[in-house]
Amino acid sequence: MSSEKKPENMQTPLTGLPSEAAQNAAADSINNTASSVAATVGDTVTSRAEENASANAVEEPDVTASDIAAERLMDNTSVKAVGKTETAGARCAEKTAAKTTGMKNSGEARRSRGGREKGEDSGRRFRIFARIASVLIAFGIWAYAAENDTVRSEVSLKGIPITVSGEQSSTLSVISGYNNTLDVVLSGNKSIIRTLSSSDVTASVDISDYTSAGKYTVPISLDLPDGTSVVSQSLTDISVYLDISTSVTVPVNVKYTNYMIEEGYELGEAVPSESSVTVTGPKSVVERISYALAELDLGKVEKTVKMSSKLSLVDSSGETVTNPYVKLQTSEVTVTVALYTEKTVPLSVDTKYGYLTSKNSVITVTPSSVKVKGEPSTLDSLDKITIATLDEKHLSGDNMTQKIVLPDGVYMTDGTETATISVRHVETSLRTMTVDNITVENPSNLSYELVTESVEVKLRGPTEALAELTSDSVKATLELSFDKSVSGSSSVPLKITVSGADGVYEIGDYSAIVKINP
Repeated sequence: MSSEKKPENMQTPLTGLPSEAAQNAAADSINNTASSVAATVGDTVTSRAEENASANAVEEPDVTASDIAAERLMDNTSVKAVGKTETAGARCAEKTAAKTTGMKNSGEARRSRGGREKGEDSGRRFRIFARIASVLIAFGIWAYAAENDTVRSEVSLKGIPITVSGEQSSTLSVISGYNNTLDVVLSGNKSIIRTLSSSDVTASVDISDYTSAGKYTVPISLDLPDGTSVVSQSLTDISVYLDISTSVTVPVNVKYTNYMIEEGYELGEAVPSESSVTVTGPKSVVERISYALAELDLGKVEKTVKMSSKLSLVDSSGETVTNPYVKLQTSEVTVTVALYTEKTVPLSVDTKYGYLTSKNSVITVTPSSVKVKGEPSTLDSLDKITIATLDEKHLSGDNMTQKIVLPDGVYMTDGTETATISVRHVETSLRTMTVDNITVENPSNLSYELVTESVEVKLRGPTEALAELTSDSVKATLELSFDKSVSGSSSVPLKITVSGADGVYEIGDYSAIVKINP
């Protein structure tokens, strides 16, 4: 490969040659004409020779039609060997002329028979045809050789990529301009040109000499195939922006304008499909960017809207950043804007075991209701908001504060976050009883010793029902579910059951100590 230099062994083209297209056409015409003339000459020779041989068959037995045909075969063989210093056409003319002269001399010796005039005529015409054929064949051979060895041709090569060298990641790099391509037209010997493709040419720029950020025009260097030169090229240089390239991730903000909604409705928060995007470009520009903005022109809104929006970059002053060398990971987002209506919904609580009922307790939630917003279809099916499930056995007190958790798609309108739950017991009392009949379930047949002999159990329930309880009404049960390899003392949870007294339940958790023998 070399850059636009003329090869040392290139032949100098002939002065005044016609164009390539004209030469090609001429060569084809010459070759066709030569072939036609050669065929005509051959046919004429054969015909004349046979006529003369037939006329003189008696007097000239040594000159026959077979001799003439053999002579023609020899001449055709000579034509095929063209390219040496002596042309086939000339040899054919000489040989045939000699044969014809022999025939003419024979005719002259026999003028009495009237053959002299015919022999002279035939020889003269043949010599003319032979000489014309020799010249045409020789010229055709020259044209063919010139076409392939000395005629210069051109080729257009497109889409050659321009590579960049000399980048240093720690300092400057190419922010833009690195993806350019160019087209070239090359000239050279036709035998070389006809084999070329775009991959045979390399285009590059070198930025190693540039030390500061900015926009530069950098010349393009071409590496060409040997024996070719540049006729024209679409680019001689490219513009590149050099800087320290960096990337930042910024949030996506949404702004919507020009909207109309009916009374009793409001627009919800606009939610983009991407909450943040990555921005890449010159460090001096990228560091100024605060967020990416999606702007929507909604018009009349009758239901939840989904729209696509192009992103623009905004700096801390609210000014749009329009640098051509800054690239966004995502240039477009889909934004969902919900259409909301409002509704006042009561707050409620559930109970875990169902011991707290309207007959034995009063549960109060403050505030009793809240105003929320959401899509109409969501609020239509929302009758209450359950903020807690009370565990009757583990109430920490009569009053407690509970965070309000709203269903998906429902939003608080007044900023309320918590509610107070108050539990007041009605016609119930507390009683503590000693349970000394602890039952042990031992499915693994472990060897054990029950260390705890009795437990004090606190009970709540209707006053009358509590008063009627006996020692046999309350039982405690534990289950030994240990592996046989376990030994030593362990605390095991107790299950408390109350029989013969509706609405009575234990308050708190209970356990017993069991020693497992090895």
